[in-house]
Amino acid sequence: MFTFGPKINRCYNLFVPFIKKHFTIAVYFHKANTLIGFKPDGKLQDLSKDNEINLTIYKDLKQSLFADTFLDIKDFRSDTLDIRSQFSNIKEQFKEKIQYVANESVKLSKVQTEGGVFENLIFIYGFTFTDYQNDFIYFLVERQHIDTILNRKIVRTSSIQVSTPECHDTMMKLAEHYRDENIDNFENKRRGYDTQESLGELFPEKSAKVNRIN
Repeated sequence: MFTFGPKINRCYNLFVPFIKKHFTIAVYFHKANTLIGFKPDGKLQDLSKDNEINLTIYKDLKQSLFADTFLDIKDFRSDTLDIRSQFSNIKEQFKEKIQYVANESVKLSKVQTEGGVFENLIFIYGFTFTDYQNDFIYFLVERQHIDTILNRKIVRTSSIQVSTPECHDTMMKLAEHYRDENIDNFENKRRGYDTQESLGELFPEKSAKVNRIN
């Protein structure tokens, strides 16, 4: 039986169709902060370890080539808002290439602030390539947390990308075609976080050997 660690206290499971099978990805979060974590099921992890699929977690969407290329991601900051990498829409020029597979919201609680009553929320968006629906899936999870001490809404986003190696190469070619001229920026966005590294941060007792994906 799984025991929650001190950093997390909630879980939301996603049932994922991929390579003509179904898998589960658990989304872990905390009811009182913006922490987001992912835990793919054992079958997905085994496929990743055997290099049969590419599985990458992004804590910073600016490092995600898919998000940076195909999605409209915004930052905003004011006295009452602290928003980093909030999803706005699929970029107009890619709406024929990218389609939604999930668009869900979870209301966690209502919070009374100086400005009125607001809600703590989680938004979950899923995307795939229209031409490669069985070979690629990208889940973006946005946490909106109301900090009553600071009287501020804080928004943070993380994502998980699962693809076949062939589709990963296709995505790289598409992204390279549309990328900026800055080759260093492009190379940096090829890198995410190994799933074992991310799991080790959430569940120290289950940490494994860390290998960064290049």
